[in-house]
Amino acid sequence: MHSLQKKLQSALIRHIGLADRGARKADYYVLRHNKDLAVLIELGFLSNPQERAKVQTEAYQQQVAKGITAGLEDYFK
Repeated sequence: MHSLQKKLQSALIRHIGLADRGARKADYYVLRHNKDLAVLIELGFLSNPQERAKVQTEAYQQQVAKGITAGLEDYFK
């Protein structure tokens, strides 16, 4: 796992309390055809009514933004 993935994963878990389902490497088109370093972040399942309601709240979105920012700051230190 790349260190950017690790930094983002741990920061998001700290900020939004998601269950740590781990980070995986996958052959997604959006990642495969990107010339730069890229990660795809899953922040909830919209097919789950409780998670869908949660991800739509401003408070959750703010915590996600803080988690991603913290992960990026850790990575670029």
